[in-house]
Amino acid sequence: MRLRLNSVPFKNSEIFDIDQVIKEVIKLLKWEVQESRVIIQFHPGGQKRKIKACKIQIEQVLINLLRNSLEAIKYGNILEGRVVIRSILLANGMMEVSIADNGPGIETSFADRLFRQFQTTKKTGMGVGLSLSRTIIEAHGGKLWLDKNYHNGALFRFVLSATD
Repeated sequence: MRLRLNSVPFKNSEIFDIDQVIKEVIKLLKWEVQESRVIIQFHPGGQKRKIKACKIQIEQVLINLLRNSLEAIKYGNILEGRVVIRSILLANGMMEVSIADNGPGIETSFADRLFRQFQTTKKTGMGVGLSLSRTIIEAHGGKLWLDKNYHNGALFRFVLSATD
């Protein structure tokens, strides 16, 4: 079974600045970040370009990815936890957002099934966050993936079309 979005998921699409949404999500999770003692670094590079999407759904993707990083650092007993979020406008007109952490990383044997529903390494997780996040990004014409070449924790990236 694969998660499916409503056949009209973008009725509430709007044009917005992804860098501003990232800042809002960091602020929304401020209490969790403070409690975890993880340092969040954000490097905006969207050059004031915007994307057209359902803002609430993109916020959900960012929340899922950021919370996963915070939890990985916490349960990996990383003393000086760090999450680095970057946005960049690519030459092909796509906006890329990356979220990297210095947690324990993802085992190679698990990486290939990471985005399948009900797959989790968490003791209390349901295994739907990454599957849902990928579905949302793909429904917006983008792509979400794990950078398997990153070895200092975990690095997730997604791309969406930028607009003027």
